[in-house]
Amino acid sequence: MSLQESARNLIRELNESAPYLSYAARFASFKGFRYDKKHIAACSSDALSHAGFYSTATKNNPTSAKCPFCTLELTFAENDDPWELHKAARPNCDYVVIGRPDDTTLSLRTIVSLALRCATVAKYEKMFMMFKVCEEYNPRIHSTAIRAQATAEAISLRDSTMLLTADHRLKTFDYTVRGFRKPTPSILKRLSKAGWCSAATNCSHLSVKCPFCFSAVTFSETDDFWEEHKRISPDCDFVKLDKPNEADWTADEGLMLAVRISVMNQYKTKQKILDQLEDDEEVEKLTEQLSRMMAKPRFLRRRCSV
Repeated sequence: MSLQESARNLIRELNESAPYLSYAARFASFKGFRYDKKHIAACSSDALSHAGFYSTATKNNPTSAKCPFCTLELTFAENDDPWELHKAARPNCDYVVIGRPDDTTLSLRTIVSLALRCATVAKYEKMFMMFKVCEEYNPRIHSTAIRAQATAEAISLRDSTMLLTADHRLKTFDYTVRGFRKPTPSILKRLSKAGWCSAATNCSHLSVKCPFCFSAVTFSETDDFWEEHKRISPDCDFVKLDKPNEADWTADEGLMLAVRISVMNQYKTKQKILDQLEDDEEVEKLTEQLSRMMAKPRFLRRRCSV
């Protein structure tokens, strides 16, 4: 398979694994949205979709919507400004930080970044429900097949996130580079607590990488490993959480970080394909292809069914 074909497969898989990544997918979720009946309503399905929301409407809550990039879910009033509410509630949301982007003008890198975030949130919500099934299993309500699936998913997540904790990251430093003095245990503990695991080479014990964002760097022993992580990768999930001590994590925060590692590992090899693309024209073609996948609906107004 050629490099170009591999890249096309990557963006196709990302688009499929990231529900509601595009404006088109979010807009299509608002079937019969009640405020669309009122032409002067500020909070239309179009405005909500542009603001990054998809519909989570129910019979009892017909105007609720959720962001697939940060899990923010709100119930909207007719004259609400969805974008302003999104910015106010979650200023660090990846979609908000970009600034209400137009799908057709995004770079390939930005689209991939948003797709990975969307895929992370989607998997987080799936795993949350799976763990809930495991915890609340009732043979009168749940089938044994559902419980077996939930257990299998939990085991799979555990196996793919072995670098989640500082203790596991510390174990990656358990070998010696010939000809170089191994750093002291206190230095290695500081590295692992700051989110780094070993990427040691024949040249340095202090070559490290982050399993949450794949940043890689070579340190000196006098560096502040946590501050450098924040400087190098301010958008890293581990850095943004700003809780190096996992004892401070909530259960939801721990699950989100675990899922992030899992998603990053899933696409780790394939993301390298993008780094190998040197032809600007080929990158532009791939971007156009992905933009077509994310194309806006032909009609912005639909007949309401509610």
